Amino acid sequence: MGYIAPVNNYQYQQYAERVTMKPYDPYNLTPVQRIAPYDRSKKEFQDHLERELEFRSDKKKMPKRKTEGDFDQSSIPSISPHMIPKFTGKGRHVNETI
Repeated sequence: MGYIAPVNNYQYQQYAERVTMKPYDPYNLTPVQRIAPYDRSKKEFQDHLERELEFRSDKKKMPKRKTEGDFDQSSIPSISPHMIPKFTGKGRHVNETI
């Protein structure tokens, strides 16, 4: 006769836990309520449109101001082509053989 050691059967224990486990819903959704649409009167809407049109027409009539980003390109001095590689570092070493 032999002695059987008390060894836990992990495979069966894991199976038993999976089977007896309480089912749960991973996607818990809460119900939402409807919202009432915002109803504006036609007169209020017309007033809003008129104000918007006046604002846009006034904006078009205003003279355009120059900002810091706007500049005249004719005021930029031209750079000679042989100086560009010196400043940018591109085009200095060109391999012409292909």
